[in-house]
Amino acid sequence: MFEYFRDLIKDKKINFYTLENVSLKIRVKEIDIRIESIDASIVSCAIEEKAILVTLDKDILHNKKIEEQYKVKIKHPKELS
Repeated sequence: MFEYFRDLIKDKKINFYTLENVSLKIRVKEIDIRIESIDASIVSCAIEEKAILVTLDKDILHNKKIEEQYKVKIKHPKELS
């Protein structure tokens, strides 16, 4: 089982990221108080990396306040195809 995930990570070139700017997480939560703390961390990571955030979370999905403030795209998995 672990080999499957190891191979998936290697084949798909999946990277892992840790939030560097904790104050960014605080600002994200201030922009939209509905966003949970862990979700604010995930959003902040996407902002720092200038990545497209893919989520099913309705509070985050197409959150115009966050997208406009930080120029980040937040998409549903179905939008990737």
